[in-house]
Amino acid sequence: MSEPKLTGKLTVASRNLSASSLRDRLSKLTVTPVAALQANVNFVPSQIPRKRRLQMLAVAVWSVMIVITAVVFLLLCSIPPLWPFLAIYLVWARCFDDSPEHGGRMSPWFRSLRYWKYFADYYPASYVSRHFTQGNVIYA
Repeated sequence: MSEPKLTGKLTVASRNLSASSLRDRLSKLTVTPVAALQANVNFVPSQIPRKRRLQMLAVAVWSVMIVITAVVFLLLCSIPPLWPFLAIYLVWARCFDDSPEHGGRMSPWFRSLRYWKYFADYYPASYVSRHFTQGNVIYA
């Protein structure tokens, strides 16, 4: 395959760059040492399906949000004018909020978001029944 000529306009071949062709083009750049270093960059494998990438993104967002919300709470704790509001919130969360005992706040709209499907599909789980269990017996 011949390389397209560099002109003022983009050709169809120059618009369709894959990770391997981009890596090959970067490896041919020997003008500066920086370009030679960039040739060794490993791009995300193109074989990973879009669905799996979205699953990884959902789990990554959830993991980062845990840290972000903790940092934001600690930053709010460092602002003295907000202490009365934070005290009221902490008293409410500790004494009056009974949603953790009931499985959280069930919001059908929030639970139906596509985000949760990707999040759950990242951790595939299945149930394998090895013994027959009766439905009227409480197993504790």
